[in-house]
Amino acid sequence: MPQRSLLRPTDAPLLAALQVAPRLPWTQFAEVLGADASTLSRRWRTLQTAGEVWSTCQPAHSFTGRLSTIGSTAYIEVSCEAGYRDSVLRALSCIPDIWTIECTTGTRDLLLTVTTPTWSMLDRLTREQLGRVDGIVRTVTTPIRRFHVQPGDWRLRALDPADERRLLDAAERQQSGRDTVGREPSRFERDIMASLAEDGRRTVSDIAQAIGRSVSGVSRALHQLERDRALALRIDFDQQRLGYIQLADLWVEAPQSQLTAIGAMLRRHRHSVRECATMVGRANLYIHLWVRSLDEVDAIEDELVRRFPSTRIRDRWLATRFAKRAGHLIDAAGRHIGYVAGPMSNAPAETTPGQTVTR
Repeated sequence: MPQRSLLRPTDAPLLAALQVAPRLPWTQFAEVLGADASTLSRRWRTLQTAGEVWSTCQPAHSFTGRLSTIGSTAYIEVSCEAGYRDSVLRALSCIPDIWTIECTTGTRDLLLTVTTPTWSMLDRLTREQLGRVDGIVRTVTTPIRRFHVQPGDWRLRALDPADERRLLDAAERQQSGRDTVGREPSRFERDIMASLAEDGRRTVSDIAQAIGRSVSGVSRALHQLERDRALALRIDFDQQRLGYIQLADLWVEAPQSQLTAIGAMLRRHRHSVRECATMVGRANLYIHLWVRSLDEVDAIEDELVRRFPSTRIRDRWLATRFAKRAGHLIDAAGRHIGYVAGPMSNAPAETTPGQTVTR
């Protein structure tokens, strides 16, 4: 019998608050949510231990001044031989360069998000690693140019706007400082990011122990990273259990001159659009949505075509589930089951790139 889910609709305000300010102390969430801090902490820990929720961190694009800190990112469509999808999933999930694996409808079986240091290494990964996996019959690679909406921008509809503003203000005070664009993180800072990639709410003392540095040193460096807005933190969970049952992908062809304006329009749909990126290909815009019904997808598509009449929808499909999201492994029931350390994190010695850490 399948394990019963612990995640309830009543958890939505807590998760929505964490989406707004992923590393605020529980006492500040308590003030906004009207609950005891220890109660909120226990609830998060219970859900996290059960694999119902998890948190992660990546270097912020604005901090590095480019698409990613190590080079080249692309979407790769994968078609599998009949009966081989599960074995292909197991093989691909262990590859550190593959950050996300989405199971889809339509003419492909899987959509991967892949990052490598260079485009030539991306070609090598496709040719050698993917090409050697039994059951893969075809791949199509589409390089990404720019993210207009990142996955951490998506929001649950579960907070009063005034409460969200209070949390944003608290987060702003925690990050008060400057935006540092183009600065490369030090190895020490990258080690901190690697630790947070596995658990975005990990405490300073836990980070210090994991990377073998002093608590005071980690505290200072982490505070500086927060001041520099260097951390792209996010909260993850099985959104379908909270009513967001449709995961849709649109592949769009739009005039190059309109892509920035389209991206700005889509950023305003933060309760629907989870990811939006411009790409190199006939379809030069990718839109990924999490919604309660396909009517919401239709509404966004209608607005897009109405405001930008030259736009063409080249393909559309549904995502049936995720097997991996930002390095975190997810089972068929939507629960977190492990983490694969990736090369972008420059992981410390005790967590080598590609190592799977399971609950």
